[in-house]
Amino acid sequence: MFVRLLQRFNELYEYPIHSAWPWNRRGRTRYITFKKHRVKSKQTILLVLFLTSLWWLSFNVLYLLHSRGSALLIFEHENTAHVNKRADLLGRFTPPVLRHSRIGIPAPTNFPTKPSSLDPVYANTQASSKFSDNPNEQDAKLKDSEQSILSLEVYPELVIPSLGYNGEPAVLPQHLKSESMKLFGEHSFNSVLSNRISLNRHLKDNRGEKCRAKVSTYSPNLPDMSIIICFHNEALSTLLRTVHSIIRNTLPHLVTNIILIDDASTKGNLLFHIKRHKLRLRKTVWHNKIILLQNKQRQGIVRSRLNGASLARGKVLTFLDSHCEMNKGWAEPLLHRIKEDRKNVVCPVIEIIDANDFSYKATPTKEIKQVGSFTWNLFFDWKAISPEEDKKRLDETYPLKSPTMAGGLFSMDRSYFFELGTYDDQMDIWGGENLELSFRIWMCGGNLEIIPCSRVGHVFRSKDSPYSFPGGVQKTLNKNFNRLAEVWMDEYKENYYKNKLEEERYTDIGDLSSRKALRHRLGCKSFDWFVKNIVPGMLGTDQNPPASGQIRNLGSDFCIHASRRPGVHHKAVGVAPCSSKGERNQNFVWTKNDEMVYDDQKCLDFSFSNTKRHVELWGCHGLGGNQIWKHHKESGLIIHQVSSMCLAITGQNSKSGRSDLLTVEKCNEKKNSQRWRFTRYANGG
Repeated sequence: MFVRLLQRFNELYEYPIHSAWPWNRRGRTRYITFKKHRVKSKQTILLVLFLTSLWWLSFNVLYLLHSRGSALLIFEHENTAHVNKRADLLGRFTPPVLRHSRIGIPAPTNFPTKPSSLDPVYANTQASSKFSDNPNEQDAKLKDSEQSILSLEVYPELVIPSLGYNGEPAVLPQHLKSESMKLFGEHSFNSVLSNRISLNRHLKDNRGEKCRAKVSTYSPNLPDMSIIICFHNEALSTLLRTVHSIIRNTLPHLVTNIILIDDASTKGNLLFHIKRHKLRLRKTVWHNKIILLQNKQRQGIVRSRLNGASLARGKVLTFLDSHCEMNKGWAEPLLHRIKEDRKNVVCPVIEIIDANDFSYKATPTKEIKQVGSFTWNLFFDWKAISPEEDKKRLDETYPLKSPTMAGGLFSMDRSYFFELGTYDDQMDIWGGENLELSFRIWMCGGNLEIIPCSRVGHVFRSKDSPYSFPGGVQKTLNKNFNRLAEVWMDEYKENYYKNKLEEERYTDIGDLSSRKALRHRLGCKSFDWFVKNIVPGMLGTDQNPPASGQIRNLGSDFCIHASRRPGVHHKAVGVAPCSSKGERNQNFVWTKNDEMVYDDQKCLDFSFSNTKRHVELWGCHGLGGNQIWKHHKESGLIIHQVSSMCLAITGQNSKSGRSDLLTVEKCNEKKNSQRWRFTRYANGG
């Protein structure tokens, strides 16, 4: 239309022969000469401008109508490695420059909302819609919106109704079990089963009466939050179940955005499926709250979360893993605690979703008495709070002071996050970033807490992450852990380095000047203060053990391996193929007291009452007896002092690559099944 208008204008236009300009030189009344008629130039110009504006307005209206329901924000981050450097010394933050890969026109994000008394899902189909004063009409809208969400499934043809309902163990039909076992290793959990469980499965409200009673005490003006979820090759059903559980269990006015960051996934065309699923939410308020980001190259959890935080507009940042399920009322206790003090960094109680049957294992509120700690190898660990600390709490719902956090799930005031220095953006992929932030929170004036009334289920993989680390797992962990030790641990870093090889200590860790300057600027306390005031009595006392690391059997490629299966409390111990990834399940310490210690507090234990002669893990009691083991480096034997028998490996299961048959038998130096070697010895070798 616009082109034809210009062509017509050119056909009519004719310059006067006697003048170089299209108007007479007298300047009083300016005319343009046309073939058929003459029109005043000013009127013509105004007409052209009006028609042009009208055309552009029509174009925009048509484009908006065309794009409605398909708008999707997708950004490709460039130069994301330096996002953190945009936080200046005053804590201000400038979002990184983004290049649009494909961007639709998002609808306005300010919606009139009104909660349902039954389920926290709001009905809103248009940005300009208003809630009627008619209660019946309101209920009808809310019900329609609830049903539109509850009816959505990613694999509707696969879902088995009521499977896993209430968080009960789910069992696959017999004909699917072989497929389940075959594909289990892709995600280290039962993805075939997950695909058949509804995205909207119901979970029991396990908060307890005291937690439910506290709801009325929360502030009516809680801060809103931006929820940030990173994923790399995640199973689509667990990822979308995470999103759906947020939608179903969170009041919409508490959520500004749900930011999903695809960290350069290579499998399953995840972004396409998520985009398509988002469009199916277009009749709800949640459609316009969801933002997708895609990293063109693998960035890891640290830089991906920083990318998400740069777009977040909520007053609180909530970081979640991509395989979680929110329980009822999970958000309000976290936001209420942050509203009380912006320097409170809060974590929900993380409850186990079994990797095999997706059962939800709830913890009674009275039994929530564990907090985060760490080992000198800089792995996160859970430890029980002391009786003295427990007495300080007003009741079972009172927050627990936690020295460290697991790192996958927590909430934090957004401005405080940037003020405190965000993450160390020179850490790669993941590993150590949780302890680095934990140390910094405590040492620089903040508080880290676990909130018993906030419950979130988390799929605990049966093995460590199946996803690759560019450059290798051990190299990545060495770099991250070394950066953490050098910046924050002061003289205590030697307790960490004593368990490292020489080449691991002197690996390239990049420039530390900005992080050390951050510590100085924030006026942070010493690590000695942290050890003596925040984690007293939680850390192992043997800081220079005779031997540590993996305990490798010289007659095979197997190492002693502590089970991570839920419900066995780490008592089961067997052997598994030696890992090159530095798995914490294979990290043991032979102490000066001749104990074989795992996880700082559990010891290899053998009793004659065990007729099967299986070796188990029990809490270290320090009384000797069944937990005393002598190790001879030259022969490789590990001798149980009470029985005078030797630790041995028998009955490997070649099909599973695993055995639970770590046993003792009569000592024989010629049998390689009885010969063992640690990764590191205090005197070298």
